[in-house]
Amino acid sequence: MGLIRALIVLAIGGIVFVQYYTYQKAVVYDTAFARMVPASPNSFVVVETFTSQNCVPCVLMDNFMNDVLKQVQERKIPVHVLNFHTNSVDTTRFKDAYGRQLYTDRHRAYAMGLDKAVAPLPETVLNGRLFYTEKNRMQILTGIENALKIVPDKRIDIWGEKSSRRFLNIFYDAEGFSPEFSYIVHIALVEKGLYKMLIAGANKGKTLFHDNVVRDFVSVPMSDKRTGSVEIFLEDNYIRDNLELIAYVQNELTHNVVAATSLPINAVAPLRENAVKKTQQKQKLPPLDTTPTALR
Repeated sequence: MGLIRALIVLAIGGIVFVQYYTYQKAVVYDTAFARMVPASPNSFVVVETFTSQNCVPCVLMDNFMNDVLKQVQERKIPVHVLNFHTNSVDTTRFKDAYGRQLYTDRHRAYAMGLDKAVAPLPETVLNGRLFYTEKNRMQILTGIENALKIVPDKRIDIWGEKSSRRFLNIFYDAEGFSPEFSYIVHIALVEKGLYKMLIAGANKGKTLFHDNVVRDFVSVPMSDKRTGSVEIFLEDNYIRDNLELIAYVQNELTHNVVAATSLPINAVAPLRENAVKKTQQKQKLPPLDTTPTALR
């Protein structure tokens, strides 16, 4: 009887601890997101996470970033989350369903810029210049808070038209960019609400949930006219309501992200409506805040 009572006490104690830990975590999260106040209508944060379904620590980071995305969307905080699935840890028996060599190369380019021999998984990059692993997830929230305090002096706007059943023409218009620097315009198609039960690999037997998975990613040098267009591929099996376009501009030399915006895929107009929609979108844009910042 004594052993049974001891086990019951331990079980109750364990339940109480879990509930207390969950409560404390919720308080910390709520406080952290409450402090995320944009300094201006053009403030933003671009969060790039490099991950893989064949990576055990990546599950923690993926779940964390899913929570971050949910919170910033509910609170309408201008944080743009992109989950790049790499193929760097694919094997002959298991391949990430969303992995692409293009995303692996992008991750390695960041590592080379820091003179790192290896690009760790998972890794999260804030605005192209702050790097975090799964061991410092809470620091990501602080990084987002601090990045939102910056007042950007540049801006990018996007709109689009459906050119065919599987392709979208996405146009960009940038403002505030100096001709002294070279910039790269990235436009990503992301999809949320994805999940997959794995029957092989490092996470065999687990059901993984993925939000804002990068489905297509196009990078082009910014034109001298600060306007241009790219073509985005749209698979038939994508769920349209779960799709979003994220555009951001990076300094080619420093990798600093200096402007960003997003657009739900449902806001992309058919060809005949595009001219009207473009005019309406441009009229709704807030005036550009030209307060100098540290980012160039």
